[in-house]
Amino acid sequence: MVTKAGNNCDEIHIVFDTYREDSIKNGERERRGKSKDMVVLDVILPNQNVPVVLENFWSSSISKTAFQAFYVQWLTTNYQGTKPLYLGVKRSILPLHDICISLGDELTKCLPALHALTGCDTTSKISTKLAALNAVREPENSCLILNFDCPQLTESAIQMAETFLVKCLKPSTDLETFDDLRIAAFDSNALNMDFERTTCTSTNARKHILRGYYQQQLWVQAPFRDATLIMNAESYGFVRRGSLLVPEIVISKPEGLPDPCSCGKCARKNGCPCRVAGIRCCKYCKCKGGDCCKNPITE
Repeated sequence: MVTKAGNNCDEIHIVFDTYREDSIKNGERERRGKSKDMVVLDVILPNQNVPVVLENFWSSSISKTAFQAFYVQWLTTNYQGTKPLYLGVKRSILPLHDICISLGDELTKCLPALHALTGCDTTSKISTKLAALNAVREPENSCLILNFDCPQLTESAIQMAETFLVKCLKPSTDLETFDDLRIAAFDSNALNMDFERTTCTSTNARKHILRGYYQQQLWVQAPFRDATLIMNAESYGFVRRGSLLVPEIVISKPEGLPDPCSCGKCARKNGCPCRVAGIRCCKYCKCKGGDCCKNPITE
């Protein structure tokens, strides 16, 4: 199958995963490797028995690294250039060049950003791939991430990426930020709000976009250089916990954001936090900033 598929090629490259000691994917690999049934093999020998459940073998990075070492050694020792080599019984050859032609240059250019932003092994899932593909096919949306692969991530690129992700979640909305989405969800269903399923804040969306940009750069720069040598993951939404680089999640409210008051009528000048701060009451205050509110700034 390999020789037939590459009969017009001068070279065939076999590409393996890499297992760096300091990778942003190590957190995900650790999660996958917590199975008590995981099979860990430091070394694989020629007569090694194949594990009964291969999923338990492949879930270990150590086992996969050992298999790579064994396979490369076997390949260089036993394989002759004129001898057919069969790697499996299933055909899985994708004509990527034909797919790129059918998608067009602009959409093809957007695919790494689209994949990283909507969720991959190193970033959280924000949207489905189908929803993102539908969104990016709209001209007014594709321009939002067309230049996401810029050499230096700008504030404008971050804002446009956030708007694009909003469009993936709510295609017909005029909203542009995740904070706007949260407010709209609260307003429409305040009594039954499930905060575990609510969209993240714009602050956390920004961290996610930084991580998406970092991952995209690892992909697009891979043919030319190791992007980790010139980019620090901790500057792009990751934090170090022990030996792992994990996503940075902001759970505190923005600095300086006051709590809604619980006065009811806000009649006391020095008793209402909103009056003391010199700000108007809002719909999240107990008075809801309504007719009963005595805060003169609200009135």
